[in-house]
Amino acid sequence: MKALSYRHGPSPDKALNGATTMKMRWRVWLASLLAGLLWLMPAARAADYGQGVSVAGNVATIWFKSSVATTWVDIHYQVNSGATQNVRMAYSAGNARYEQQVNVASGTRLDYSFTYNNGTPAYDTGTFSYVVGGANPTPTATPTATPTATPTPQPTSAPASCAAWAEGNTYAAGTVVSYNGATYTALVTHTAYVGTNWNPAATPTLWRAGGSCGSQPTPTPNPTPTPTPNPTPTATPTPAGAAVPGRIQAEAWSAMSGVQTETTTDSGGGLDVGWIETGDWLDYRVNVATARSYTLQLRVASPNSGAALQLRNAAGAVLASVTVPNTGGWQNWVTVQTSVTLPAGNQVLRIHASNGGFNLNWLEFVAGSVTPTPPPVTPTPTPANPDLPVGSGAMTIKLENATRGTYGDQQVYWAIIGYDPTTRALSYVNRSGQLVPARVADNDAAGHLTKNGQNYANYFSTMSQTNWVSIPRIDSARLFISVGSPMFIKINLAADGLVGFAGPDLGNPTDPNQDVYFEWVEFTVDQYGYHGNSTRVDQFGFPIRTRLIGLDGYDRTLGETETREALFSAYERDVPAEFKSLVKRPYRIVAPGKGGFGHGGANSNYYTNYVNQVWSHYASNDLVFTAEAGTFRGRVIGNDFVFSKNGGPQNLYIRGKPVTQDIMEGSGNLAAGSAEEKVVQAQITAAFNRHLLLTVDPANWSNSAYYYLQAPANYFSKFWHDHSIDGLSYGFCYDDVRGHSSLLEHPSPKGLIVTVGW
Repeated sequence: MKALSYRHGPSPDKALNGATTMKMRWRVWLASLLAGLLWLMPAARAADYGQGVSVAGNVATIWFKSSVATTWVDIHYQVNSGATQNVRMAYSAGNARYEQQVNVASGTRLDYSFTYNNGTPAYDTGTFSYVVGGANPTPTATPTATPTATPTPQPTSAPASCAAWAEGNTYAAGTVVSYNGATYTALVTHTAYVGTNWNPAATPTLWRAGGSCGSQPTPTPNPTPTPTPNPTPTATPTPAGAAVPGRIQAEAWSAMSGVQTETTTDSGGGLDVGWIETGDWLDYRVNVATARSYTLQLRVASPNSGAALQLRNAAGAVLASVTVPNTGGWQNWVTVQTSVTLPAGNQVLRIHASNGGFNLNWLEFVAGSVTPTPPPVTPTPTPANPDLPVGSGAMTIKLENATRGTYGDQQVYWAIIGYDPTTRALSYVNRSGQLVPARVADNDAAGHLTKNGQNYANYFSTMSQTNWVSIPRIDSARLFISVGSPMFIKINLAADGLVGFAGPDLGNPTDPNQDVYFEWVEFTVDQYGYHGNSTRVDQFGFPIRTRLIGLDGYDRTLGETETREALFSAYERDVPAEFKSLVKRPYRIVAPGKGGFGHGGANSNYYTNYVNQVWSHYASNDLVFTAEAGTFRGRVIGNDFVFSKNGGPQNLYIRGKPVTQDIMEGSGNLAAGSAEEKVVQAQITAAFNRHLLLTVDPANWSNSAYYYLQAPANYFSKFWHDHSIDGLSYGFCYDDVRGHSSLLEHPSPKGLIVTVGW
């Protein structure tokens, strides 16, 4: 596991002064206004397109064929009412249409809609449904528009049996509703998203005036002079939205007002939402798993001070408010967060810009509130202002001894080693909070450590000497913690002539730290705040908790709460036989790649059969998944897994089949090639560790309920998620894929409290 390193920088289109940027925004706004005056109908025109689904084997192709000036099409689809996928469709020149392939089986239900452009304006279609192997409507051909007079609504009052039209409902084709005293019949199945104002009188492409309540698309007249009204039709439930808890990309809105998208330079790439002015809003359809308090995290950037947003429900009630800090630029990204309580079930949530001037990349709901709520048996809650000393540095790091008397403060050691952000030199933090350049000569300096005839630099202090330090900004740092003995770290010269260090190597049986109890926390402190995590990527030595406290009241704790022996016993009891061998009492539980799952180990072929099955399946089937960086489509060609991004060329490779150790450690051919290839490789590595390939639709790859359901899987990682606060842990190197790691971030940190357990 490498220490975290963060890079930021403004995108060229936003690297302008305030006046220039505001002028551009006014031009964009005026252009949008003129376009809106020319194109008054927000819903799709039936004559614009044809659509349908074709199935070959276990692959369904959803297609959209435009008869207007369309240059892009987005599809919004669900598989068996799962999470909504929002994907830019690929254009098939051979079929002269846009296509999206989905893995299916007999009985699979697809619900989908499209957003497409006709020149400048964009239009949303109604929602369509298809069941594989079931009775489905004939795919719609591209129709020819026939000029007709605009129908005149019935002047008489609608019969009392008609259901009143309302936003938020889904209406099947042929449904009759009442609106403003008249009746209307739905022309296509569609959802009247909240805030779109797709009322029957305003959308003749979705509704025609007239119709008898309870009628079918082709009504049969009733000869009885006074017909008996049919029962009031029941609106189709709103399709399930994005899963909560989970992450939602900002551009995956169901409706919006006043915003646009642009390419982002944030980690993961893809798009962000910009041009957000005061009063603009974005609606998101979500499906909340459990009624409870959640942490709402938002990835934001702004060169302004005073920007702010609100989270509102469909009724307009404000659920939470967040201030967006001045991050130094439109593409300088930070994560802000707050707590929000949500009811369970499908609902629409709105991001409302109460004070504009910021960009938004994603929002994520994490189970649990920002400030941990003490259990009822605890008489005194966690203090709002803990005993956290403050110095002159960027933030405080403080250690707490929770070893329950096993080790006194004089036996708990700590050291911080990282890189000076100004000089890029390897440095350590002394007790005064100063960055001191590391030197090879430190191995033999006064006070050095010696073991097995070798000398080592001694940068360690004990908690009895000081249990806190005010640190400056530092890059790619590690807070090393050990009990009973300091750690043995050698300072050396790297091949490029720069000073480096050799930390503990559990793969080396002669490493001097093999009989030392140790842990570490990885972090960076820069102009954008604190970014750090505890880790189980290499081993478990003893329980660690990290509590990050912000100057604005932010307060969150992650890590383990059980005793060391309880965790050892639970691990030995709960994991499959192959993983029990990773227990190395009394010192640690090592990660699979450091134990028998490495090259030549007893379990070095643990993933071999599964890899062969994956390669065989995708030799004749496409794998399509969406990540922050875009939508990727891959197929095995020869012995390589080859991917394209967003409909582009197939030029992203996993070259050859990965072996077990490479899967467990994200190494070898799963960490090779270009930056975009490594994005694909990280996703596939995570899918192998979590056992998602072949059995779990990519629409559910962000939902932890689908993880580790069958072997082979990384049950070492599963254990730490099962025994960590909020289920978050760094159980393997790419556990941050889809946001399940123990990462803590805040733009204005006050301090980090690290609790050393036993």
